[in-house]
Amino acid sequence: MSDFGIVITCCASDAHYARACVCSIRHFWGEVPICLFVDGDTGVFSSATRIPGVTVMSNNDLRDPWLRKHCRGWGHTKMALLWESPFERFLYLDADTLAWGNLLEIVKSLDYDFIVDRQYSYSDAEIRRWFFDPDKLLCHYPDFNYVAYRDSYACNGTFFARRGALDLELYKQTYALQQMDDSIFYPADMGMWNFLVFYSAQKLGLNVVSQQYQVIPVDHSEKKLRESYSPQALTEKKALPPAVLHFCGKKPHSLSRSAKMAAMNYFRLRYLTEVEKKSKYQAYKTMVKEDILYVFRPIFRKICARTQSFLRSVFFGGNSEKQK
Repeated sequence: MSDFGIVITCCASDAHYARACVCSIRHFWGEVPICLFVDGDTGVFSSATRIPGVTVMSNNDLRDPWLRKHCRGWGHTKMALLWESPFERFLYLDADTLAWGNLLEIVKSLDYDFIVDRQYSYSDAEIRRWFFDPDKLLCHYPDFNYVAYRDSYACNGTFFARRGALDLELYKQTYALQQMDDSIFYPADMGMWNFLVFYSAQKLGLNVVSQQYQVIPVDHSEKKLRESYSPQALTEKKALPPAVLHFCGKKPHSLSRSAKMAAMNYFRLRYLTEVEKKSKYQAYKTMVKEDILYVFRPIFRKICARTQSFLRSVFFGGNSEKQK
Protein backbone atom coordinates (compact mmCIF):
# COMPACT_ATOMS: atom_id res chain seq x y z
CA MET A 1 0.00 0.00 0.00
CA SER A 2 1.88 3.06 -1.24
CA ASP A 3 1.41 6.26 0.74
CA PHE A 4 -0.80 4.55 3.31
CA GLY A 5 -0.94 5.42 6.98
CA ILE A 6 -3.15 5.55 10.05
CA VAL A 7 -4.62 8.76 11.44
CA ILE A 8 -5.97 8.98 15.00
CA THR A 9 -8.03 12.02 15.97
CA CYS A 10 -7.57 13.01 19.61
CA CYS A 11 -7.45 15.80 22.16
CA ALA A 12 -6.10 16.30 25.68
CA SER A 13 -9.07 14.55 27.32
CA ASP A 14 -8.67 11.31 25.36
CA ALA A 15 -4.89 11.30 25.01
CA HIS A 16 -4.61 8.32 27.37
CA TYR A 17 -6.69 6.24 24.97
CA ALA A 18 -4.94 7.51 21.83
CA ARG A 19 -1.53 6.56 23.22
CA ALA A 20 -2.82 3.04 23.95
CA CYS A 21 -4.12 2.91 20.37
CA VAL A 22 -0.64 3.74 19.08
CA CYS A 23 0.81 0.95 21.23
CA SER A 24 -1.72 -1.56 19.85
CA ILE A 25 -0.93 -0.56 16.26
CA ARG A 26 2.76 -1.18 16.79
CA HIS A 27 1.97 -4.54 18.43
CA PHE A 28 -0.26 -5.84 15.63
CA TRP A 29 0.57 -3.86 12.49
CA GLY A 30 4.27 -3.15 12.74
CA GLU A 31 5.90 -0.01 11.38
CA VAL A 32 2.95 1.46 9.47
CA PRO A 33 3.11 5.30 9.65
CA ILE A 34 0.87 6.90 12.30
CA CYS A 35 -0.31 10.51 12.57
CA LEU A 36 -1.96 11.78 15.74
CA PHE A 37 -4.32 14.53 14.53
CA VAL A 38 -4.96 16.76 17.54
CA ASP A 39 -7.79 19.15 18.27
CA GLY A 40 -5.70 22.01 19.65
CA ASP A 41 -2.35 21.83 21.43
CA THR A 42 -0.14 18.87 20.56
CA GLY A 43 2.09 19.07 23.66
CA VAL A 44 0.31 16.27 25.50
CA PHE A 45 1.56 13.84 22.83
CA SER A 46 5.26 14.69 23.03
CA SER A 47 6.16 11.23 24.35
CA ALA A 48 4.46 9.53 21.39
CA THR A 49 6.90 11.13 18.96
CA ARG A 50 9.67 9.05 20.53
CA ILE A 51 8.17 6.09 18.67
CA PRO A 52 9.62 5.77 15.15
CA GLY A 53 7.06 6.55 12.47
CA VAL A 54 4.71 8.52 14.73
CA THR A 55 4.02 12.17 13.87
CA VAL A 56 1.69 14.76 15.41
CA MET A 57 -0.46 17.30 13.55
CA SER A 58 -2.87 19.95 14.87
CA ASN A 59 -6.02 21.34 13.31
CA ASN A 60 -4.38 24.72 13.96
CA ASP A 61 -2.05 23.84 11.08
CA LEU A 62 -4.62 22.97 8.42
CA ARG A 63 -3.94 24.64 5.07
CA ASP A 64 -7.54 25.41 4.13
CA PRO A 65 -8.79 28.39 6.19
CA TRP A 66 -12.41 27.16 6.22
CA LEU A 67 -11.40 23.73 7.53
CA ARG A 68 -9.07 25.34 10.04
CA LYS A 69 -11.96 27.44 11.40
CA HIS A 70 -14.77 24.87 11.39
CA CYS A 71 -13.18 21.45 11.93
CA ARG A 72 -12.89 21.69 15.69
CA GLY A 73 -14.38 20.01 18.70
CA TRP A 74 -16.22 16.74 19.12
CA GLY A 75 -16.78 15.00 15.81
CA HIS A 76 -15.97 17.82 13.43
CA THR A 77 -12.19 17.68 13.92
CA LYS A 78 -11.94 14.36 12.07
CA MET A 79 -13.74 15.71 9.00
CA ALA A 80 -10.70 17.77 7.97
CA LEU A 81 -8.77 14.56 7.34
CA LEU A 82 -10.98 13.76 4.37
CA TRP A 83 -9.15 16.54 2.52
CA GLU A 84 -5.93 17.10 4.47
CA SER A 85 -4.84 13.68 5.65
CA PRO A 86 -1.04 13.34 5.49
CA PHE A 87 -1.59 10.06 3.59
CA GLU A 88 -3.21 9.49 0.21
CA ARG A 89 -5.08 6.49 1.60
CA PHE A 90 -5.55 6.04 5.30
CA LEU A 91 -7.26 4.15 8.08
CA TYR A 92 -9.05 6.57 10.32
CA LEU A 93 -9.40 5.75 14.05
CA ASP A 94 -11.13 7.53 16.92
CA ALA A 95 -8.90 7.91 19.97
CA ASP A 96 -10.88 5.29 21.93
CA THR A 97 -10.05 2.45 19.55
CA LEU A 98 -7.45 -0.32 19.41
CA ALA A 99 -5.90 -2.30 16.58
CA TRP A 100 -6.57 -6.03 16.78
CA GLY A 101 -5.37 -8.97 14.69
CA ASN A 102 -4.16 -8.82 11.11
CA LEU A 103 -6.70 -6.40 9.64
CA LEU A 104 -4.38 -4.53 7.26
CA GLU A 105 -3.46 -7.72 5.42
CA ILE A 106 -7.11 -8.32 4.61
CA VAL A 107 -7.77 -4.90 3.07
CA LYS A 108 -4.43 -4.06 1.43
CA SER A 109 -5.41 -5.58 -1.93
CA LEU A 110 -8.78 -3.81 -2.10
CA ASP A 111 -9.40 -0.86 -4.40
CA TYR A 112 -11.58 1.70 -2.65
CA ASP A 113 -12.55 5.27 -2.05
CA PHE A 114 -13.97 4.24 1.32
CA ILE A 115 -14.15 1.04 3.32
CA VAL A 116 -16.85 1.29 5.99
CA ASP A 117 -17.86 -1.06 8.73
CA ARG A 118 -20.97 -3.15 8.09
CA GLN A 119 -23.12 -4.14 11.06
CA TYR A 120 -26.88 -3.78 10.52
CA SER A 121 -29.72 -3.10 8.14
CA TYR A 122 -31.27 0.06 9.60
CA SER A 123 -34.99 0.84 9.70
CA ASP A 124 -36.18 4.40 9.12
CA ALA A 125 -36.57 4.83 12.87
CA GLU A 126 -32.98 3.67 13.45
CA ILE A 127 -31.66 5.89 10.66
CA ARG A 128 -33.44 8.81 12.30
CA ARG A 129 -31.97 7.93 15.68
CA TRP A 130 -28.36 7.35 14.64
CA PHE A 131 -27.75 9.27 11.41
CA PHE A 132 -30.26 11.77 10.05
CA ASP A 133 -33.94 12.59 9.71
CA PRO A 134 -34.80 11.26 6.23
CA ASP A 135 -37.87 13.46 5.77
CA LYS A 136 -36.04 16.67 6.67
CA LEU A 137 -32.95 15.75 4.66
CA LEU A 138 -35.00 15.00 1.54
CA CYS A 139 -36.40 18.51 1.66
CA HIS A 140 -32.89 19.71 0.80
CA TYR A 141 -31.62 16.73 -1.24
CA PRO A 142 -34.75 15.17 -2.80
CA ASP A 143 -32.69 13.01 -5.17
CA PHE A 144 -30.90 11.16 -2.35
CA ASN A 145 -31.98 7.51 -2.44
CA TYR A 146 -31.29 6.93 1.24
CA VAL A 147 -33.17 3.61 1.37
CA ALA A 148 -30.61 2.05 -0.99
CA TYR A 149 -27.98 2.22 1.75
CA ARG A 150 -29.85 0.75 4.72
CA ASP A 151 -27.30 -2.08 4.90
CA SER A 152 -24.29 0.23 4.61
CA TYR A 153 -24.62 3.11 7.08
CA ALA A 154 -21.80 2.91 9.59
CA CYS A 155 -20.42 4.11 12.88
CA ASN A 156 -17.53 6.22 11.62
CA GLY A 157 -15.24 5.75 14.61
CA THR A 158 -13.17 3.85 12.06
CA PHE A 159 -13.05 3.82 8.27
CA PHE A 160 -10.61 3.58 5.40
CA ALA A 161 -10.60 6.48 2.93
CA ARG A 162 -8.92 8.04 -0.07
CA ARG A 163 -7.93 11.65 0.55
CA GLY A 164 -9.98 14.09 -1.53
CA ALA A 165 -12.63 11.55 -2.51
CA LEU A 166 -15.43 13.83 -1.27
CA ASP A 167 -16.41 17.26 -2.56
CA LEU A 168 -15.43 19.94 -0.04
CA GLU A 169 -18.17 22.28 -1.28
CA LEU A 170 -20.79 19.62 -0.49
CA TYR A 171 -19.41 19.35 3.04
CA LYS A 172 -19.61 23.13 3.46
CA GLN A 173 -23.25 23.08 2.34
CA THR A 174 -24.04 20.20 4.70
CA TYR A 175 -22.24 21.88 7.59
CA ALA A 176 -24.28 25.05 7.02
CA LEU A 177 -27.45 22.96 6.94
CA GLN A 178 -26.60 21.42 10.32
CA GLN A 179 -25.94 24.85 11.79
CA MET A 180 -29.30 26.05 10.50
CA ASP A 181 -31.26 23.06 11.85
CA ASP A 182 -29.50 20.70 14.25
CA SER A 183 -32.38 18.20 14.14
CA ILE A 184 -31.55 17.07 10.59
CA PHE A 185 -28.36 15.18 11.45
CA TYR A 186 -27.28 13.14 14.45
CA PRO A 187 -25.17 15.41 16.69
CA ALA A 188 -21.57 16.03 15.63
CA ASP A 189 -20.38 14.34 12.48
CA MET A 190 -21.74 10.80 12.13
CA GLY A 191 -24.98 11.52 10.28
CA MET A 192 -23.35 14.14 8.10
CA TRP A 193 -20.44 11.83 7.29
CA ASN A 194 -22.78 9.00 6.25
CA PHE A 195 -24.78 11.35 4.06
CA LEU A 196 -21.65 12.71 2.36
CA VAL A 197 -20.23 9.24 1.69
CA PHE A 198 -23.38 7.61 0.35
CA TYR A 199 -24.78 10.61 -1.49
CA SER A 200 -21.40 10.83 -3.23
CA ALA A 201 -21.52 7.11 -3.97
CA GLN A 202 -24.92 7.64 -5.59
CA LYS A 203 -24.04 10.81 -7.52
CA LEU A 204 -20.36 10.36 -8.31
CA GLY A 205 -19.97 6.58 -8.30
CA LEU A 206 -17.49 6.45 -5.41
CA ASN A 207 -16.28 2.94 -4.66
CA VAL A 208 -17.58 2.32 -1.12
CA VAL A 209 -16.80 -1.15 0.24
CA SER A 210 -18.79 -2.42 3.23
CA GLN A 211 -16.96 -4.93 5.39
CA GLN A 212 -17.60 -5.92 8.99
CA TYR A 213 -14.50 -5.27 11.06
CA GLN A 214 -15.47 -2.97 13.95
CA VAL A 215 -16.08 -4.54 17.36
CA ILE A 216 -17.79 -2.44 20.05
CA PRO A 217 -17.06 -4.22 23.36
CA VAL A 218 -20.18 -3.03 25.20
CA ASP A 219 -22.27 -4.82 22.57
CA HIS A 220 -20.69 -8.23 23.28
CA SER A 221 -20.63 -10.68 26.16
CA GLU A 222 -17.84 -11.00 28.69
CA LYS A 223 -17.24 -14.56 27.44
CA LYS A 224 -16.86 -13.52 23.80
CA LEU A 225 -14.47 -10.70 24.65
CA ARG A 226 -12.38 -12.82 26.98
CA GLU A 227 -12.01 -15.52 24.33
CA SER A 228 -11.16 -13.32 21.34
CA TYR A 229 -10.46 -9.69 22.30
CA SER A 230 -8.61 -9.68 25.62
CA PRO A 231 -5.08 -9.81 27.05
CA GLN A 232 -5.87 -13.43 27.89
CA ALA A 233 -6.38 -14.18 24.19
CA LEU A 234 -3.02 -12.55 23.48
CA THR A 235 -1.14 -14.64 26.02
CA GLU A 236 -2.72 -17.85 24.72
CA LYS A 237 -1.20 -17.04 21.29
CA LYS A 238 -4.40 -18.05 19.53
CA ALA A 239 -5.46 -16.83 16.10
CA LEU A 240 -7.10 -13.45 16.70
CA PRO A 241 -10.01 -12.17 14.60
CA PRO A 242 -8.92 -9.02 12.73
CA ALA A 243 -10.78 -5.97 13.99
CA VAL A 244 -10.79 -2.45 15.27
CA LEU A 245 -12.03 -2.42 18.86
CA HIS A 246 -14.05 0.73 19.49
CA PHE A 247 -14.74 1.62 23.12
CA CYS A 248 -17.63 3.99 22.50
CA GLY A 249 -20.47 4.18 24.99
CA LYS A 250 -19.26 3.29 28.48
CA LYS A 251 -15.64 4.41 28.65
CA PRO A 252 -12.97 1.99 29.90
CA HIS A 253 -11.16 2.75 33.14
CA SER A 254 -8.48 1.09 35.20
CA LEU A 255 -10.73 0.37 38.20
CA SER A 256 -12.78 -2.18 36.26
CA ARG A 257 -11.96 -5.88 35.89
CA SER A 258 -14.48 -6.38 33.11
CA ALA A 259 -13.32 -8.09 29.90
CA LYS A 260 -15.10 -5.23 28.11
CA MET A 261 -12.34 -2.87 29.23
CA ALA A 262 -9.36 -5.19 29.63
CA ALA A 263 -7.74 -4.72 26.22
CA MET A 264 -7.69 -0.92 26.54
CA ASN A 265 -6.23 -1.08 30.05
CA TYR A 266 -3.62 -3.58 28.85
CA PHE A 267 -2.32 -1.28 26.11
CA ARG A 268 -2.53 1.81 28.31
CA LEU A 269 -0.26 0.05 30.80
CA ARG A 270 2.13 -1.08 28.08
CA TYR A 271 2.47 2.43 26.70
CA LEU A 272 3.27 3.90 30.09
CA THR A 273 5.82 1.19 30.98
CA GLU A 274 7.42 0.70 27.55
CA VAL A 275 7.35 4.21 26.03
CA GLU A 276 7.33 6.47 29.10
CA LYS A 277 9.46 3.99 31.10
CA LYS A 278 7.35 4.17 34.24
CA SER A 279 7.35 1.40 36.79
CA LYS A 280 4.12 -0.61 37.01
CA TYR A 281 3.24 1.17 40.23
CA GLN A 282 3.78 4.58 38.64
CA ALA A 283 1.83 3.50 35.55
CA TYR A 284 -1.19 2.31 37.54
CA LYS A 285 -1.10 5.52 39.56
CA THR A 286 -1.09 7.55 36.34
CA MET A 287 -3.98 5.53 34.93
CA VAL A 288 -6.11 6.11 38.03
CA LYS A 289 -5.42 9.85 37.91
CA GLU A 290 -6.36 9.98 34.23
CA ASP A 291 -9.58 8.08 34.88
CA ILE A 292 -10.59 10.37 37.76
CA LEU A 293 -9.99 13.40 35.55
CA TYR A 294 -11.43 12.22 32.23
CA VAL A 295 -13.95 9.48 33.09
CA PHE A 296 -15.35 9.98 36.60
CA ARG A 297 -15.27 13.78 36.88
CA PRO A 298 -17.40 14.27 33.69
CA ILE A 299 -19.90 11.69 35.01
CA PHE A 300 -20.06 13.50 38.35
CA ARG A 301 -20.63 16.83 36.60
CA LYS A 302 -23.50 15.37 34.54
CA ILE A 303 -25.12 13.97 37.68
CA CYS A 304 -24.81 17.34 39.40
CA ALA A 305 -26.26 19.18 36.39
CA ARG A 306 -29.23 16.80 36.20
CA THR A 307 -29.81 17.06 39.93
CA GLN A 308 -29.79 20.85 39.78
CA SER A 309 -32.19 20.79 36.83
CA PHE A 310 -34.53 18.45 38.70
CA LEU A 311 -34.47 20.58 41.84
CA ARG A 312 -35.19 23.73 39.85
CA SER A 313 -38.19 22.04 38.23
CA VAL A 314 -39.50 20.88 41.61
CA PHE A 315 -39.03 24.10 43.56
CA PHE A 316 -39.23 26.77 40.85
CA GLY A 317 -41.43 25.20 38.21
CA GLY A 318 -38.59 24.82 35.73
CA ASN A 319 -37.45 28.46 35.99
CA SER A 320 -33.82 29.16 36.76
CA GLU A 321 -34.75 32.17 38.90
CA LYS A 322 -36.77 31.95 42.09
CA GLN A 323 -40.37 32.84 41.47
CA LYS A 324 -41.65 35.79 43.46
